[in-house]
Amino acid sequence: MKQPRTFESSSRQGFTSTELVVASSLLVGLMGVVGPLAVSSTRLWIESRHHQLALQVLTSELERLTAMDSRARANAVESIEPSAFLLNAAPKAEIEAETLRDQDGERLALTLHWNRDDHPRAPLRLVAWIDPLATEVSP
Repeated sequence: MKQPRTFESSSRQGFTSTELVVASSLLVGLMGVVGPLAVSSTRLWIESRHHQLALQVLTSELERLTAMDSRARANAVESIEPSAFLLNAAPKAEIEAETLRDQDGERLALTLHWNRDDHPRAPLRLVAWIDPLATEVSP
């Protein structure tokens, strides 16, 4: 009766070419998946950061305008321009302001049109009540 062969660990040194081909194929496949995923997640993170910056600028402008009295607010709405901070981040940014009056009261709407690196972004729009406790709407 033959005895089964046993392989000692010291008898085998190195890798076979099949093992190397399989390992390199797996590595290339993994890099092909992880590389684009890393690039797209970085782009998404940058886009999210720019969107947050635009919202912060728009919010601060809206708070500044709603804190003014009606005459100063009307003048500021007519002459609203993007801040230097916003123009530094998005050179083609434009802000539009309008006062909305209807049966629900008086509101101030700010719209930010912005592009970054010649990629158009969806405009951001924020609306705030000017005097939420007013009982009547003035014409």
